[in-house]
Amino acid sequence: MAQPARFFFLSLLLGLAHAPEAGAAESLAPDIAFGDDAIRQIVERAATEIRVAYVDPDKGESAARTIENAAAAGDYAAIETPEQLASRLTSDLQAVVPDAHLRVIRLPRPIPDGLRAPASQPASRSGFERVDRLKGNIGYVRLARFIPLASFKEPANSAMRLLADVDALIVDLRGNGGGDPASVAYLCSFFFDSARPVHVNDLVWRERGTMNFRKDAFWTEPTPVQHFATPLYILAGPQTFSGGEEFVYDMKTLGRAQVIGATTKGGANPGGVLPLGSGLGVFVPSGRAENPITKSNWEGRGVEPDVRVDPDAAFAVAVEAVVAGRPTTKEAALPTASAELSQWSEESLLEKVYVRTTPYDGGEIAVRRLAEEFAAGQPNYDLISERMAAPIRAQLSAFQSTLGAIGAVRSVALRRVGEIGDVYSVEHERGRSEWTIIVQDGKVQLAFFRPE
Repeated sequence: MAQPARFFFLSLLLGLAHAPEAGAAESLAPDIAFGDDAIRQIVERAATEIRVAYVDPDKGESAARTIENAAAAGDYAAIETPEQLASRLTSDLQAVVPDAHLRVIRLPRPIPDGLRAPASQPASRSGFERVDRLKGNIGYVRLARFIPLASFKEPANSAMRLLADVDALIVDLRGNGGGDPASVAYLCSFFFDSARPVHVNDLVWRERGTMNFRKDAFWTEPTPVQHFATPLYILAGPQTFSGGEEFVYDMKTLGRAQVIGATTKGGANPGGVLPLGSGLGVFVPSGRAENPITKSNWEGRGVEPDVRVDPDAAFAVAVEAVVAGRPTTKEAALPTASAELSQWSEESLLEKVYVRTTPYDGGEIAVRRLAEEFAAGQPNYDLISERMAAPIRAQLSAFQSTLGAIGAVRSVALRRVGEIGDVYSVEHERGRSEWTIIVQDGKVQLAFFRPE
């Protein structure tokens, strides 16, 4: 993704601004060498996108005007590298709008073919870093991110089945950077009675370029195994961000868990990335979380723990809380509460967590169809999920320009089965593109691409 003026599309992820999965489409303007003209274009593109897409139109206008005025005053004239510009623009934007998601970032570079994981070897277990049965029949799950729901469900089901009979469960989100709000809601679902759906969160989205807003509601749903009666402890801290914070906030607000650690980072506004040129992109939050109980969220404040301790000590405090509530006969063989996770772990179950090793049915056909339909500006929305349809409609003209420029599709080949979805390489008449796609129930549930 180092090629300038390139970007993905996917405006649905909550807080994956560091990842290539959070993005949009292709810039309409050609890129130029980094210098005064490039800086001017980058500022113009960033200001335009913030103005039309930021969830609070008035704040978006103020942020856009701030960097435009700074550029006009020559404040960026001495900047020598894209990284320096990204840092300065982020500082200037957040000085006016202190939104943890609103920032200019360096876009990830493409992975050379020789370093890519083969199609049969997924890179990781869908964000699950540890799934352990601890001494004392305590379950432990460490989750780094919430990948899109279509790919998250089976690994989550698998992990929770492996811990179906534990007496207490610790969910460690101290390093969770966020992700798909639908996956957050699905993880919540394991901890409530499936017979009684619970409204856990809403997302309020600004319709691009307007003062109109729409709302997406997220509810719990039936799961194959339930922990609604299992005592739940959540570990959190300043590295818990965005979708990770949402899980903490939702469960705390609903009184379903005890939160142990430190205040989370404080980012509640989801959005997507627009590339600006010179390998930079701007993450613009176009939505905000709205809890159905508090009618608010954690933006700018973070989520306060129930038990405040240094995050490094949170695990020890959690197991101490579990042990403290047990009959003394169950405590005799347990390590001390201050012991490390390695001393508590009785069995690592991570290798048993579900890993998808075969591609989704219909992926190759769907990639070819989308590439051709986007180039023609005529997607068949009947074959696209409702969640994907809105961002595609908003960015279709950019998709058409991008794919039209590299010509008709010549071939489509599976590159690998990835953590998020299946990755395909597409040969066009005048170039290549890489696509990541999830197809389920005959519809595209997720798709994003980049020219190569």
